[in-house]
Amino acid sequence: MNTHWFSKNKNLSKGLRIAGAALMALTVWGGPMAVVAPVEAKLLEWGDVRMPLTTDFDTDATGGFDALPNFSTTTHNMAIANNGDIFVAGGAAGAAKVYMSSNGGKNWKSATVTTASVAAAVIVGIVVSPDYPSDGFIAVVFNDGVAATEAGDNGICWVTAFPTAAGGDFAACLSYASGGLFERLMLRTVALSPDFNWANGNGEIAIGGTAETAATTVYIAQTAALKATPAVADFVVTVDATVAVNDSTVHLAYTHDEEPISLARLYLGSTAAATYGEILGSAGWAGTASPVITNSAGAACAVTDGQVAFDDEYSTGGSFFAAVTCSGAGLGGIFRFNGTAWSNKTVDDADCT
Repeated sequence: MNTHWFSKNKNLSKGLRIAGAALMALTVWGGPMAVVAPVEAKLLEWGDVRMPLTTDFDTDATGGFDALPNFSTTTHNMAIANNGDIFVAGGAAGAAKVYMSSNGGKNWKSATVTTASVAAAVIVGIVVSPDYPSDGFIAVVFNDGVAATEAGDNGICWVTAFPTAAGGDFAACLSYASGGLFERLMLRTVALSPDFNWANGNGEIAIGGTAETAATTVYIAQTAALKATPAVADFVVTVDATVAVNDSTVHLAYTHDEEPISLARLYLGSTAAATYGEILGSAGWAGTASPVITNSAGAACAVTDGQVAFDDEYSTGGSFFAAVTCSGAGLGGIFRFNGTAWSNKTVDDADCT
């Protein structure tokens, strides 16, 4: 408040000076006489946003949208890109599609996977480049449940930008028609290294599955080679200490960060019907010599499905995790590798740290 006003107006009556001070106070701070605008009432309304798995939402073909298939009869695999775009791979056997939503599942665009439709195959895995969307690489692997030579439809297809136009297709493919490993391996999983970038030719891509013959179940392709001339030979076999017919790599996962870059697998050794979780070493996979994962009853189990994953602070020789479903009722669980053995964390007092 400007107190010089009082000294300049000493000749005014005391009442006028008090009234002037009060007027200035109201001007600066407001007061009981200040008028407050009334608050308008607001109504809450439900927006038109529904669960993504639906068959009656955003099916307007003229708008370029599609609906996800019925989730009760088809396989769905999901991947979420770093920018939040959602990708779902699914569809009935012989009608494989990949769906993309860039608004949290409200609208979906779809693209076919023609090669995977040849022999009634289903998509069993999907990955998105860690550098998406600057690098638009998306890949899927598929199988029709058969690994026998010339009889199965197994393969991998990819795009470097999602085909949003009507009739778009994942046209770049390697499959059983290409021969080689895709005749002998029923694919189940695919993974990209954390330094993967298709545009720059960096990193690598790993695929794994169930072997028809006594052969390794994991193959790795360097991005630069696959980009230059896509061929089956780009996928190089990894060394495996133990191989047998029907051995299976159920899931592959790379570390989140580039230091270090490590690859882990969840592995079924069919001969002993036992499950293993291991990290690829400099000499290859240890196979059945790697630490065994026992079920909740403490016995070896035959994994039917599951995943491996690294902690985001993983360091060489450290712990990683596995979620395992075993054949037999009530078997399986969540496990942590402590550096030497797998410990079951599916107990009441489990601590995963």
